[in-house]
Amino acid sequence: MVKCIQVGLLCVQDKPTDRPNTLDVIFMLNNETATLPAPKQSAFLTGKNVS
Repeated sequence: MVKCIQVGLLCVQDKPTDRPNTLDVIFMLNNETATLPAPKQSAFLTGKNVS
C-alpha cells in the first residue's frame, strides 16, 4: 500500500517532467525491488493561490 501511495504522489508532481510516464509507473508497481525516487512536495501543498 505504501508503494501505491508513493507512486501516486510521484504522478501528481507540479512539474510534468518530474512525473513518471506510464511505462515507469507499471514497472514501479510490478517490480518488488524497484527503488522509487522520493516525491517532491506536491502542487496541492505548495500554497498556490488559484482564486
